Amino acid sequence: MAQAVAPDWLLIVVTGPDLGQRFLLAENPVTIGRGRDDSFIVHDPAVTHHQMMIEWDPIAARHYLQVTGDSYSVINNIPLRENARIKHELMEGIRSR
Repeated sequence: MAQAVAPDWLLIVVTGPDLGQRFLLAENPVTIGRGRDDSFIVHDPAVTHHQMMIEWDPIAARHYLQVTGDSYSVINNIPLRENARIKHELMEGIRSR
């Protein structure tokens, strides 16, 4: 059985100091945070090193977003504790802060 290929997704920062910054999901996994080794680096002081991670699941044919940092996050108006490790299906229009 052939595994699904990840579609092209574009992340866009919609608030904060990096407003308008864009990132194409071209690698797996993608880490988002302030760390120099994060795939998508943001410069917001409220964001930590490796704040979130996006992974492609070829079997489910879905991207998943999960909080991996040690600070409070909100995904689609759902508050999450640090290191929640709960996977959220990445869909068009998803918002995180």
